[in-house]
Amino acid sequence: MSWRLVGPALLLALAALATLTGWQLRDVTTVAPTQTGTLPLSASRPLAQYFEGSYSGLHGVDLLIEPPAGWASGGGPDLVLELYDDAGALLRAASARPATGGRNWLPFRFTEMPASRGERYVFRLLAPDVAFRDGLLIWQSARPLPGHGRMAIADTMLDGALVYRPHYRPSALELLAVYTRRLAEARGDALAFPALYGGLVLLYLLALAALAVLLVRFVGSHLGDRPASLDD
Repeated sequence: MSWRLVGPALLLALAALATLTGWQLRDVTTVAPTQTGTLPLSASRPLAQYFEGSYSGLHGVDLLIEPPAGWASGGGPDLVLELYDDAGALLRAASARPATGGRNWLPFRFTEMPASRGERYVFRLLAPDVAFRDGLLIWQSARPLPGHGRMAIADTMLDGALVYRPHYRPSALELLAVYTRRLAEARGDALAFPALYGGLVLLYLLALAALAVLLVRFVGSHLGDRPASLDD
């Protein structure tokens, strides 16, 4: 291989790595806790859930709800989700209206939060126009997953968690780092993460460099095969 190809190949590989770092996946969600029961939601009984951001780009939360049968045609009132930071400052708010009766996921979407990974949050679910007798139910779990924290009813902390799914837009490189860390933790080796992650990034760069070399050689060979002009 000609050394003249190494520079362009490395530049292309680094450009591709920068693109991968900035490339955001459209939507990534985490596994919801197992459903074990329900809680009533009303104007006098707001619900809250504490959790830690798994990835960057938090932009929504789905809640597993069970509206009364009379709301089957989307005739129920709006529910409000407010997102707070660990210090109690309001960060985002979104509203959604149940569109169907029976158990279903109700999506709340808000402006993306780029630096949400590792941050502690609490969201409050409010039903300002719902009475206790309406029978609106929210599914809960007695077995919350790691990072899902505890739930609260009217500011009273309880064991367990709401059944919910946060939505993120992480970069592809961040997702690779998270899954590599999980693999390292499963092995129980403190040094496994940097070794595995560094190895994967190195393999990625080598593969990109090889592809870039092939591309440069392909373009160079085709330019070299052009017929000479009549003036030569």
